[in-house]
Amino acid sequence: MAHDIICGMYVDENATPFKAEQEGVKYYFCSKNCLEDFLQPQQELSKLMLVSIFSISLGITTAVFESI
Repeated sequence: MAHDIICGMYVDENATPFKAEQEGVKYYFCSKNCLEDFLQPQQELSKLMLVSIFSISLGITTAVFESI
């Protein structure tokens, strides 16, 4: 039995369809809601990284054109 780190329930690793793996560690969840709660910070971090890269690129482009 695996421990759902979101809600604390114990889950049968072979029966649950709700699974995730991060940095080589497998996690098992009792429900879709627990899985989504676990994945949400990772998804938000990915979005934040994309916005940051876009902002930096835009800033560099603006600086280049202002110096002309």
